[in-house]
Amino acid sequence: MLPTNGGEALVIVTTIALGFVIPLTPVQVLWVNMVTAVTLALALAFEPMERDVM
Repeated sequence: MLPTNGGEALVIVTTIALGFVIPLTPVQVLWVNMVTAVTLALALAFEPMERDVM
């Protein structure tokens, strides 16, 4: 999630510094964060269980 959030922050900071209109709405940022979090969680949820971990 760090590269995604870093990219979002870079885009927003750059557009503010250059005086442009911010291209990402808060809803778009939340949507990207939700999609990446859910896909990462699904990968962990369906991973095969290991018996000797704990």
